[in-house]
Amino acid sequence: MVFDSKPEFRAMLNDSFPSNKEGFMVFIDKNKRVLSSSSEDIAILSTLDIDNKFVDSKQTQSVYEFLKFQDTDYVIASTISKGYREYKTDDNYQNDIFALAFLKI
Repeated sequence: MVFDSKPEFRAMLNDSFPSNKEGFMVFIDKNKRVLSSSSEDIAILSTLDIDNKFVDSKQTQSVYEFLKFQDTDYVIASTISKGYREYKTDDNYQNDIFALAFLKI
């Protein structure tokens, strides 16, 4: 079985965002590099200009804040991955991925 990450990650992001709201979602790494985006305006492998608190690997709960991003007001929420079925989660392997939701206000 082959996992085609580009369409699969994008589908996950699109399915997670409320259909009755404006905004977008991204998966980023700890260096703020975009791994996937539900927005055509956010390029894969680009770096998001956001505060470091959104990519803190010591997060124990979601982080959110009202702020302006690319001249638009958003509520931005970030949460860290907790692992996934096929990925290692119990041998000190760490490759944190963050899901960020940008809800236009």
